[in-house]
Amino acid sequence: MAARLRIDGLDAFKARLRQLPEDLKAESRGIVAEHVDAAESTIRAGYSGHRRSGNLEKGLYSNAKETKFGVTSTLRNRAPHAWLFEVGTEMDRRGGTGRMPAAKIFIPAVMKARRDMMRDLIDLVERHGLKVSGVG
Repeated sequence: MAARLRIDGLDAFKARLRQLPEDLKAESRGIVAEHVDAAESTIRAGYSGHRRSGNLEKGLYSNAKETKFGVTSTLRNRAPHAWLFEVGTEMDRRGGTGRMPAAKIFIPAVMKARRDMMRDLIDLVERHGLKVSGVG
């Protein structure tokens, strides 16, 4: 006597699993762009209150890339003084330069955008039936 097992829908299930990475990538593209744009807007607004030359705003840019497995985006500032503006300076002991307080605009905006983006990406994969654990 031969045993036989039949599972209806298995081919459709396999096809759906193969399509899942593309679906996730397509949806994640918009989520990543939304949060990078939000961070960039927040940073530009913060810079506008400290405008002298406008170089901080001019130096801010984002760069999105797509790979086979996902989407990445980088937000950077090319202005030579961006880091000093962000973290501040200490008083020069020789008396040559004074102290510049940290502006703390870029890093907090990026950290908030990253947290919000991760929450939305977790929601995305969970909507597609995957379980996320160990985050946070």
